[in-house]
Amino acid sequence: MTRVGASERGQRTSFKIVCCNFCKRLFLKAGWRWVDRNTGKKKLYDLQSKKNQSIHSMPSFLKKLFRKSDASAQNDGLTQPQREAIVDLLSYCMYADNFVFLAENRFITDTVAKFDWDPKVPFDQFSVRSIANARNATESQVYRDQFLASIRDRLDTAAVKGQALDLCQELFVADGARSEEEDAMLQNLRQLLE
Repeated sequence: MTRVGASERGQRTSFKIVCCNFCKRLFLKAGWRWVDRNTGKKKLYDLQSKKNQSIHSMPSFLKKLFRKSDASAQNDGLTQPQREAIVDLLSYCMYADNFVFLAENRFITDTVAKFDWDPKVPFDQFSVRSIANARNATESQVYRDQFLASIRDRLDTAAVKGQALDLCQELFVADGARSEEEDAMLQNLRQLLE
């Protein structure tokens, strides 16, 4: 029986969703219920088990969709602590002139997008922590000294320190002009990192 024939007779029709737990919960709102595409009968499947992995097409589709292709795979040459130190430093620099511009935040986000950020460390959560640390560093000299020493230790090579300073310079002009406070901070950071 076709869908049209069933709906003309007033019978209820349902879509057969053959995908993964995500789609099943999204469309069927049932915990373990699944429609067998061959028989049209409802069956109970443990979709997490290895033997039923062939049922899942959505996760593989999403992985292919969002996976970096081999041609565009990035290799930034940094360790995760170095990446985190750069983000901490950029967050600190964002508060140098006591004004936070959207362009500065966007610059940090675009910079991180170029990094091979470790997926085990969600950037959104790290960013919130980093901004909180940067704000605390602007308010307390003792905390600032500890924060900057931590950044200096994580930026352990001269090349990475140079890259971080270059990014700070770019951040300072991201809002259109570099202020006196930003110039003074850049000089202090040069002394700290050299």
